[in-house]
Amino acid sequence: MLDTIKNGFTAIIDIFKTLFDFIHNIINAGVELFTSLPDIIKTVTASIGLLPTVLLSAAMFVVTVRIAVLVINHKAGE
Repeated sequence: MLDTIKNGFTAIIDIFKTLFDFIHNIINAGVELFTSLPDIIKTVTASIGLLPTVLLSAAMFVVTVRIAVLVINHKAGE
């Protein structure tokens, strides 16, 4: 009978330990997320800032290739 009571209390304590660990991990994850937010925002804004430059470079390359193709075709047609 004492073993049954002891096992019951042990199970209850284990449940509370598990709940405490769960809450502890959620809080740690939230703190870690909030502390990494400035880095995330910095990375996203830097990526958005670089995007117009990359698009402009790609557009300039395409225009250059298109002009070269037009010149070559024009010369071939003469």
